Amino acid sequence: MQINTIESEDSIIINNVAGEVKFNEITGYFNKYNNEWVGKPVIWNFSEADFSNISSDHLLQFSKKIKSFSSSRREERTAIVSSDDLSFGMMRMFEVFAEIDSFDNSFHHFRAIKEAKKWLKSKE
Repeated sequence: MQINTIESEDSIIINNVAGEVKFNEITGYFNKYNNEWVGKPVIWNFSEADFSNISSDHLLQFSKKIKSFSSSRREERTAIVSSDDLSFGMMRMFEVFAEIDSFDNSFHHFRAIKEAKKWLKSKE
């Protein structure tokens, strides 16, 4: 799995994930860079990611690990983008787990980066 991070011209952090998804690597990435993202909107772009080996239990465990990072980005937004049905469904399930676990920041899921940016910039 590869994660390539860029900061767009409108100060949005975009993490582009490609290849087979491994949540331990994403968790490590959060651990390393999360403090740099404080005060900035973030997009996790899974459009090139492979979710074929991920189960709902993997997502639940990932959600529990990631919750600790949400307090440092209190009330900030994170958009999740995925284009195919499998990754969209899996990341929508993660979004539900985040709601159930009462994360301190909000997540929303999209099919395109353009839609994600629009939501990140909106006040609604």
